[in-house]
Amino acid sequence: MTIGGEELVSILDVPNTVSVITRQRIEDQNLVTMVDALAQTPASMSQPGTG
Repeated sequence: MTIGGEELVSILDVPNTVSVITRQRIEDQNLVTMVDALAQTPASMSQPGTG
């Protein structure tokens, strides 16, 4: 795996995290789309129309 086009990196060396958005938070914040929800998670990036 490469990161940013740099040298090969082991998948075990890639920082990772999991963010959970509860149904209650979705309803409380009126998160209608996946883009809305992803905008509320730390360090996530989304671009509509990619994927």
